[in-house]
Amino acid sequence: MGSKPEDVFDKDGKIEFISLKDFEKAADSYPHGEALKKSMGHVHYCKMETFGKCMIGTFSIPDKRDILGKKQKFGCCLTKEKVMFVGEAEILTQMKGREADEGKDRTVGAFLAVLLMELTAYDGISLEKMEERLMGIEDSLLKANRVPDRFFEKILKYRKELMTLHSYYEQLIDVGENLQADTGGIFQPEEQNVFGTFASRAGRLHDHVDFLREYLNQLREMYQNKIDLEQNKNMNMLTIVTTLFLPLSILVGWYGMNFTNMPELKWPYGYTVIVVVSICIIVLEIIIFKKKKML
Repeated sequence: MGSKPEDVFDKDGKIEFISLKDFEKAADSYPHGEALKKSMGHVHYCKMETFGKCMIGTFSIPDKRDILGKKQKFGCCLTKEKVMFVGEAEILTQMKGREADEGKDRTVGAFLAVLLMELTAYDGISLEKMEERLMGIEDSLLKANRVPDRFFEKILKYRKELMTLHSYYEQLIDVGENLQADTGGIFQPEEQNVFGTFASRAGRLHDHVDFLREYLNQLREMYQNKIDLEQNKNMNMLTIVTTLFLPLSILVGWYGMNFTNMPELKWPYGYTVIVVVSICIIVLEIIIFKKKKML
């Protein structure tokens, strides 16, 4: 709780990793532990909040290999003297190894800065690979004579992924800016600068996601245009066929009346003449359609 002295929090060294289960049992031993415990009950986004000389935060990190899948979730609580990470996220396991190898001499702010930079270390590459995949979809759309299979399904998946990343990087920008502001006076000036750099990196990634979202909208428009073009071609073909056989329909309707005073009906060459006339009409129409580039 907020009334707990901060020296209780500092009893085991500068950097501590604790499982969520163990933290829940001892939450009241940490400054603002109950607030962090409550936040850890429903981690849906990244945030850092200041409580006097203490900051607590939660992180929900999408897996860049499966953006819509299960997220890494963890929390943290830090003062000027110590930082504690709560959870079993993969990134915490990696950082625990780093702490054992090279983190002994790092300050709380420096270690937190390393963790944040690690969160986005390869995100630029991931976004570039996604851009390449979208370019591949664009090429297939332009080269194919028909709309590629499952095109809309793929576009919808990318749309959801980019929406997730858009929200994620917005949250990281806020986290970086809150840490840089350091209203609790926890960090050194150079550490604040690093947090500012992190916020700028998150901003660039956010801009890249915005670009990909716009690119995706253009692909959707291309898809719709191709669908419209195919529909227009089909309608055009139906119109041509209808127009082509319309004169024949008139002939059939005319002579189908079978009036007794129609001399052609008793003429021995009547059938042959009608066949020849019909063929000539069709040939003539085809020639006209080709000249007008309708065929």
